[in-house]
Amino acid sequence: MGENRLLTVVQKVLRGAAEFGIEEAGTRVCGSAWPFVKKVLTPLFQELEARYPALLLADKDKAGEAAKKAEADLVENAALRGMLDAALAELQAGQAEILSVLARNDSRLQEIGTSIDSAVRQSQEQHEDIKQTLVAEFRELKLALESQRGAGAGPATNMSVEQIYREANAYQHDAMKWISARDSERASQRLRQGRDLSLAGLQQAPNNADLLATLGYIEKSQAQVSQVLGDENGAVTLLGKAATYFAKAIENDPSNISAVNGMANVYLFARDYDRAIRLGLIAFQADPSYGAAAWDLTMALEGKIKEGNAVPEHVGLLVLVYRHLEELMPQQPQVFPANYLSYVQGRLKELPPMEALQASRA
Repeated sequence: MGENRLLTVVQKVLRGAAEFGIEEAGTRVCGSAWPFVKKVLTPLFQELEARYPALLLADKDKAGEAAKKAEADLVENAALRGMLDAALAELQAGQAEILSVLARNDSRLQEIGTSIDSAVRQSQEQHEDIKQTLVAEFRELKLALESQRGAGAGPATNMSVEQIYREANAYQHDAMKWISARDSERASQRLRQGRDLSLAGLQQAPNNADLLATLGYIEKSQAQVSQVLGDENGAVTLLGKAATYFAKAIENDPSNISAVNGMANVYLFARDYDRAIRLGLIAFQADPSYGAAAWDLTMALEGKIKEGNAVPEHVGLLVLVYRHLEELMPQQPQVFPANYLSYVQGRLKELPPMEALQASRA
């Protein structure tokens, strides 16, 4: 199954519990998904507490020592690993929640996410172009791509880079239709074709931002397939690959707003709404006519609001973007089906008007 991220999550909670209690530790590690995760992991925590009575005591030194032993036991003891696997299986019923928890503890996603946070902070403090600060942060990471050899590169021999880009994008868009139809096999087939073609294109143009962004969307879509199949570990690994491709695309061409929106999509999928909003806002401000990016930004804002952690500025931004979409959608029928417009108009009736929001902040 690859890296057992749930084991990493439990170990982090145990470590934190020794310092500031299990409730705060669980919330720090798992975020809003902690109540759900705690319910599933309670039998395992009870077993560990029975083996190590000092585990959840107030004495930090004793609790810390017990936590170290419990962490080691989780790796070495077959019975405890069995309980961990059973918990992971039970968590399949809450796929979105567990994927969010695993993504929050994925080293690549958090490494890139921290760089995004730093870039946003620097641009605000120093009044610099956010896209340029993103480039600087991503270059500091020295992100490495996997082998750029496409197994099915043959058909690309007589194609230009632009033709490869268009064809690979067509495969990815077709895959999304099959994902919506819950046909994982055909979706994966289309994504494989798009991936091989894009990798072949990178052999011709290794730094082509469009191809790198396309590979990001392909791996993000493959992550969606993995989630449908119940493989959250695999989905998180693929999200990390997607984020790497998007970061490399931005590094090579900071004006590639598709890559910025793709990165926002990665964090939206992982339910990291704060980062999805930061990136979505960059894309929206750079190109308000990019309808898909504006829509994705509303999804991140809606997610933040449903979490219960939104501030009035989030609601105000959501109203602003919905109003913009209300005008934009009729101009982009190829992007937005007719029912999207009625949804937006319905939400605008439910949300406070912009004037009321502005008055509340005055």
